[in-house]
Formats: sequence, structure tokens, C-alpha cells
Amino acid sequence: MECDEAKLKINALIDNEIDERDIDPLLEHLSTCQSCRNYYKEMLKVSREMNRIQIPDPTDEWYYSFRKKFLRKTGGILGRILFIGSYALLLLYAFYQIFISKEEKLAIKLILGGVLAGIIILLTVTIADRIRESKNDKYKGVIR
Repeated sequence: MECDEAKLKINALIDNEIDERDIDPLLEHLSTCQSCRNYYKEMLKVSREMNRIQIPDPTDEWYYSFRKKFLRKTGGILGRILFIGSYALLLLYAFYQIFISKEEKLAIKLILGGVLAGIIILLTVTIADRIRESKNDKYKGVIR
């Protein structure tokens, strides 16, 4: 058995995931290889230290606050998607009614076209600025 294979088997042995057929060849290799024996001892120490660490279960309050934050964030994203999507559809409908419909006069079409163009430009600039600022926000990870 090569040392690389033995180290994998050592990890499996420590985790109690080793196949029984591999135990004897591994023990034989450990009896002849000082490097792998040292590796086994170190991994055993690490495993024991890891088993000593007590990780507390999250409290009910933590679950409640997590769910509340998750729902708020999901609701915020969904609200933005619905708002921007419906706003875009409204603009498309207005564009169709103003420019493609034959009933409106040219002056009205130009005035409303300018208003629509202004709204689209302002919306685009606002969204682009917000995206740019969020990438450089030094307080992004701060909990408010």
C-alpha cells in the first residue's frame, strides 16, 4: 500500500467509514511506515479535539429571526421584480398606444414620447447607480 492511499484509508478509519477488508492492509502499512503512523496520530488528535467542541443548537428565537429575514428579503426581491416588470409592461403599452396608434396627433406623440424617454432614462440611471453603489458599499455586511 502506498502512503497516499494509506492516508485516505486513515481518514476513513478515524471517521469509522473504512471497509473491513482495508483494515488489515492499513494496519500492516502503519506497522512499517513511521510517516503514516505520525499522520494517524495527528489525525486522531484532530478528531478528538473536534469531538470536544460543543456546538449549541440554535434557539427558537434564532429560527424565528432567520425566517423573518428570509421572508422580508424574498418579499423585497419579489416586490421589486413585480414592480419593475409591471412598470416595463406599462411603458410598453403606453409606447404602443402613443406611437403606433393612429388616433393621436404628432405634437402629443412628441410630448409624451419625451416624457416616456425621460422616465426610462431616469429609471435606468437610478437602477445603474444603485447597482454601482451596492458593489462598493463598505457597510454592506453591517446588520442594522
